[in-house]
Amino acid sequence: MSTVMPSAQDVNQLNRMNMRYPILVFLITSLVACDSAYDAKKVAARYCDCMRNNGSPENFEKASEICGDRFKAENRYLKLYSVDMRDRVLNNKISNETRDSVKSFVGTFINHTNTQCCEETLACPDSANVK
Repeated sequence: MSTVMPSAQDVNQLNRMNMRYPILVFLITSLVACDSAYDAKKVAARYCDCMRNNGSPENFEKASEICGDRFKAENRYLKLYSVDMRDRVLNNKISNETRDSVKSFVGTFINHTNTQCCEETLACPDSANVK
């Protein structure tokens, strides 16, 4: 039985394919991560899970600090809203389009957390005052 050895050209082609595969995986992963980072409902659902997993509402302050810090570090819109837009100098450096996008994102985020995990975020309407 004879063994056929691959040519140098075949080896080079395989090496190029092997180098492209990790790049392709990285790009797909990045695109999926970017997509969910700008989906306010998905971010809010993850925030609700974070609050629950960190003991809210019983330990609201601890959970709020942990999740707030984590999500400000992970999400550009939440960071812009809670840090940059609260500072007059930094706020002036943000474009109107970005500011509008941030406000839209945060509005959806807040509405979703209020409806999906109001007990964990202490945002439920007081049932005694609801008529």
